[in-house]
Amino acid sequence: MSDHSYDVSGADFDRRVLDPSHRVPVLVDFWAPWCSPCKVLKPILERLAVDYGGRFILAKVNSDENQELAATYGVRGIPNVKAFVRGKLADEFTGALPEHSLREFIDRLIPSLAEPLRLEAAAARSRGEAAVARALLQRALETDPSSESARLDLVELELDSGNIDVARDILSANSRPFKDHARAESLRAHLSLAQAGPERTLQNWRAGWRAMPATLRSACDSPTLSPSTATIAARSNTCWRLCAATGASRMTWVARPCSPCSACSPGKPLSKNWFGSFG
Repeated sequence: MSDHSYDVSGADFDRRVLDPSHRVPVLVDFWAPWCSPCKVLKPILERLAVDYGGRFILAKVNSDENQELAATYGVRGIPNVKAFVRGKLADEFTGALPEHSLREFIDRLIPSLAEPLRLEAAAARSRGEAAVARALLQRALETDPSSESARLDLVELELDSGNIDVARDILSANSRPFKDHARAESLRAHLSLAQAGPERTLQNWRAGWRAMPATLRSACDSPTLSPSTATIAARSNTCWRLCAATGASRMTWVARPCSPCSACSPGKPLSKNWFGSFG
């Protein structure tokens, strides 16, 4: 029994599970004295609670003595471990997992140690302090090299700063697929465009405009894009993108890597002003 591992019943479940889950993840182990796999799993969880030093809490529920609580949370087999984050069930598993799988399960729930540095970097960037943001993000990745949010933030910062080769190296250094696949692909597209140069950017834009159905093209102001505009756009890392919407293609210039937004939502009518701003 410790501050990080304790027994819980239906009478104090809210106070000792849901309330602290707003600070750290709480793992609830539903077990029973007669359950052999429970006897294997519980001591491993108790040891991990000590090893992690309070980064998660282990709450143990004797399901025989708390059948109503077990039924409330849909326990159908034991051992059943349910993870609560911010007062809600976030994940669960049934059965006695090996230690490495338990660590992976726990690590997915615990906020990265890099997160505070990443948030500081975001604030610095919003103030226009790119050098400060860069240093903070580099520290974040040194603290937790697996933090994909910090890595993608740094890639975006380097792209916006015109450091194309640096951005490419940071992005390619990631050893596993990104969970935020959409953002990673958007940054890769932005990187590819930046490497292509202004003339290729202009060719892409014109090709996309020609590919748009004439009925939709006529609904927009006739856009113009001069080579000088394209050069300025490329130098400032402006990104070109074709968005699928209403079964057609759209083009938009954005001052940062493009990501799905309300402008690209299917069913939204084409906006004249959207293209008129390119001239």
